Amino acid sequence: MAKSSHNTNQGRIVLWCAVLILAVWFILQVGSISHHPIHEIESTGPALDLPLEPELDIEHVNTQGDDTTAWLSSLLVERTPGDSVPGWYDLSTINLLDNNQQLSPRGKLVKEGLIMRCMMIAQIGVPGSDEHVPQSDFVVFRDLYEEYGWDPDMSHNKVLGETPFNVDTSWFDQIGVSADRARWTTMSNYHAGNAEWETTQGQYTNHVNLQDGMIIAASNWSPAYMVENEDLGLTPEQIVPLQRWSDVAWLTYNHWLEFNIQQARPTKLLEHVIRYHIKTPAVKTMLQDITGTDVEHVGTWPGRSYPILTSEALAILGLPHGKGVGWFLAQHKLNLGVRTVDRINVFNCPKFPDGDAQWCIYMHIVPA
Repeated sequence: MAKSSHNTNQGRIVLWCAVLILAVWFILQVGSISHHPIHEIESTGPALDLPLEPELDIEHVNTQGDDTTAWLSSLLVERTPGDSVPGWYDLSTINLLDNNQQLSPRGKLVKEGLIMRCMMIAQIGVPGSDEHVPQSDFVVFRDLYEEYGWDPDMSHNKVLGETPFNVDTSWFDQIGVSADRARWTTMSNYHAGNAEWETTQGQYTNHVNLQDGMIIAASNWSPAYMVENEDLGLTPEQIVPLQRWSDVAWLTYNHWLEFNIQQARPTKLLEHVIRYHIKTPAVKTMLQDITGTDVEHVGTWPGRSYPILTSEALAILGLPHGKGVGWFLAQHKLNLGVRTVDRINVFNCPKFPDGDAQWCIYMHIVPA
C-alpha cells in the first residue's frame, strides 16, 4: 500500500512539473514567487517573510531518543518503518498553478518545496524555451573578489571536531564519507566590500570534501541579514548583488573542484549536503512541527528520514535552508548536470565535545 501511494505521488508530481515549466519560468520573471526574498538567508540567519507558524494539531507517535539505534540505516536504503506521518499534510490538496490558493503554513512550505523540486529536475533546455530553468549569472570565480568585494579564503587540514568548528563526524562513515582532515577544506567568504560595493559583513563558511562529495554549510550570514542586523544603513539597491549562499558557495566550491580535477586528484560529484547547526528560531520551530518532536528527542544520526515525495521532505525543501541547496543545484546544471534531492534527514547533531543539542538537515543528492 505504501509503495502504491509513493508511486502515485511520484506520477502526480512528474505531471505537475511537466505542466509547470512554463509557469515557473513566468513566475520567476514577474516575481510572484521570488528566487530569493530580500532577507532570505539560505543559512543559519533568520528566515524572514516566511509562513513559519507551526501547526501542532497532529502529534507524532514515533518519538526517537538520542540513543536509539534500531532505525540506523544507509541513506541509499529505504527505511522501514518510514518516518513520514500519514495526515501531516495531504499533497493532493495543492494546486501549483493557482497562485492565489489559500494554504495553511504547512501547505505553503510544501508548495514552495514542490516548486523547488520542479526547478531541480527540469532539463537544461534552450535558453528562452519553455523547459529552460534560468541559470546563475555568477559564473566567474575572480568576479567574486574583483567585481563584488568578497574576500575568499581556503584552509586545509583542519580537524572538524576541534574548536572553532566542533563538528561531530562520528557518523560520517555510515554514509561513506571520511572525516580524515586531509580530505577537508574550509572555505570562508567575507564581504569586505570594494570601491563599488559597500561592506556588508556577510560571511559564508562551508566545509568541503571533494573526494567523498560532501558540503557542510556551517556558519552562513547573508549580506542582507548583516546589513539589517548590524544597522549598516544600506538600501537593498546598495547591497552587493552577488549575495546568496547558492551563488557564493557555488563559485568557491566549483573553483576548488576545477583545480583538483586539473591536478588529477580524486573527486566525486556532490552527493551530500548538511545544513549544520540551524539557529533560525522560526526554522527550528517548523522543524519541530515537521518532525513532531524537539531537538533533544529527534535522535542523532539518522534522526528522521523522509523520501523527497513526502510532505515533510517537501516542506523542509521549502525552508530557506532547503531552498538554498535547491537553487545551488537548479542554477548550475551546466556544471553539475541535472541533479536533485531524493531524501532529507532531520537530526540532532550535538556540538562536539560538550553534547549540546543542535538541529541539522541532511540532503542526499542524486542524478534526476
